Amino acid sequence: MNIEIAIEQIVRIKYYLSLPSTDVFWSKYTSATEVINDLELLEKGILSRDNNAISKLLLLLAPTGALQEISLSSGWADEFLVIAEAIETALGR
Repeated sequence: MNIEIAIEQIVRIKYYLSLPSTDVFWSKYTSATEVINDLELLEKGILSRDNNAISKLLLLLAPTGALQEISLSSGWADEFLVIAEAIETALGR
């Protein structure tokens, strides 16, 4: 498990979420800030190797998960796929 790589990729996702073109309409979230806040909480859990936090992050990354939906509607779907694969590999999933 490579926590550092996973965290680096989460930082990349937060960057894309912070762009003005972010569209969360097709997700469970009401704003990009809400997604970023959730990711920051998950980061803390992942740093402490909390399996629950890892599972929640992987669910957000899953096909048709909230982060994929946001990436599709916000114009960074290709980048998302690279990031998601890197996180899954880093976390050994």
